[in-house]
Amino acid sequence: MNNQISPGWANVMEHEMPSQGPPIWKVSDLPALLAGDGLAFKADPGFQEWAIGLEHALTWHWAMAGLPLPADDFGGPDYQIIGSISPKGVATELLSAYQHPHMRIYRPNLPDGYQACLYASVLKQAAYYGAYEYNNLGVGESALAYFLKYLGIKLRLPVNHRFYCLQFYCQIWADFDFPLYDQDHPVTPYDLENTDQLQLIWGTF
Repeated sequence: MNNQISPGWANVMEHEMPSQGPPIWKVSDLPALLAGDGLAFKADPGFQEWAIGLEHALTWHWAMAGLPLPADDFGGPDYQIIGSISPKGVATELLSAYQHPHMRIYRPNLPDGYQACLYASVLKQAAYYGAYEYNNLGVGESALAYFLKYLGIKLRLPVNHRFYCLQFYCQIWADFDFPLYDQDHPVTPYDLENTDQLQLIWGTF
């Protein structure tokens, strides 16, 4: 039996991405991540940067750190990341696939050692939401809610078994009675960038 892995299969296993130039950061640059850390990616120039700039925020996509993955024959050490992405919904990816956007790492402000003890429970809770679809309307609704709050109008999104990326990350920690922001409105990047519940521990911007 031929146990050799073809070069084509090896490329799939390495999770190669289309060439985008040299990476901005490498996995080896990062501090050790804990399951449940927030991974926040900078808005792209153009529409994303303009839209986020309206609320004086800098980040666009958020995901959650999962398990560390050891080096193998196909690549170096990596991390599992979990988030809600369009159009899939809740999905698992490799952190090394995101080395071209600028990134920040946020860590929940929990007592020392508490987050590490929760790693299995955090991952199990993320798996519970694995069938949830992407909330396409939620992004627009959150933008509308951001402007309505200046008129004193509060808009809450219904529970509909769908998440946009920030909703997913916030829901994980809300399930452990650790809300990341004032939950009287749909969450925006500004909320998570400025909450006292998270601390910025590393970033390229």
